[in-house]
Amino acid sequence: MKIEKDQRDYLTIKIDYKKSISLYNFKTSIDGWYNQYNKHLTSQNISKEEDTLMIKEIKSGSIEMFLYSSAMSLFPHIETINTITTFFTSIKNIVGYLSTLKGTKPKYDIEELQNIKQIVAPITNNDNSISLTVNGNIEIGNVYVIDNVTAQITRKNADKEIKRLSEVEPVVPVLDELFKEKVLLKFRIVEGTNKNNKSTKGIIAEIDNKAHPIFFDEGLKQQIVLGSDNSLVKKYLVDVKIHKENEAISAYTILKIIDVQDDVSIAQSENTLFSEDM
Repeated sequence: MKIEKDQRDYLTIKIDYKKSISLYNFKTSIDGWYNQYNKHLTSQNISKEEDTLMIKEIKSGSIEMFLYSSAMSLFPHIETINTITTFFTSIKNIVGYLSTLKGTKPKYDIEELQNIKQIVAPITNNDNSISLTVNGNIEIGNVYVIDNVTAQITRKNADKEIKRLSEVEPVVPVLDELFKEKVLLKFRIVEGTNKNNKSTKGIIAEIDNKAHPIFFDEGLKQQIVLGSDNSLVKKYLVDVKIHKENEAISAYTILKIIDVQDDVSIAQSENTLFSEDM
C-alpha cells in the first residue's frame, strides 16, 4: 500500500550538518524519538501495538526523515487520531522550557528527559541543528528549530532535572497525635524554668507506666512551677495530647489542668518512714 505523506499528518525531522555526524549519535537520536513517541502514546491512552512512528523517506545530503503515525495509514479518515501534531507540540513545549526555564513548566519524568537528551544528541556544534516541521507547512507555529545553543542548554537543564527527580526525599518519622481527657499525671522531674523542654517528665499510669517528657500549652507551666506547693507530691487531673513516634509514645503535652490533688501514696510513704524512725 503506497502511502502519500500529504494524506495524513506527518512530521519532518531534518538534521542539518556540514561536518559528518557519528552513527552513534544518529542512532541515539532515533532511539529518543521512538521512546518519546511511545511515552506520548501512553499519555493519549494508545498502546504502541496500535500505533508507532514510521519512516517514509530519508533524503541524501542532510538527513531528512518523514515520520507518520501507522494508525493513520490504517484509518486515514479518522480526524480524531492526531498524535503527530500533539507529539510535535509536546516536544516543542519540553525543549522550549528546558532551553529557557520560562513559561509554563510541562509535565515530564526522568525517562522523558533522557529521551529529549537522546533526541538532541546529533547537535554537537554550531554547524548542526534539527528542524521539525508538521505537514511540510513552514508557517509560524508549524516549524521548530533546535540549534546548538538550544541543545546545549536543554541537555544541561535536563541533567539538573534528572538529578532533582532522582533525589530521594528523607523519610520523616510519622508523628501520631492522640488526645486523652481527665487523666492523672504524676511528675517525676520538673525542670524549674518556664520553657518547654524534655527535662520535665511525668507518668500517666492509665496510658503508660513509663515517665515521658512533658510539654505544656501556653501559660500552663507557670501554674505549676510558680505554685507554692511541691509539684512532685501532687497529682494533676489533666487533658493531654499524646505524641507517638514509630508507634511508641514520645511525649505528652498538657492542654488543660482540671484539678490538683495531694498524692496520698507519697504522704503515706512519708508517714510510714516517720513512724519507723520513732
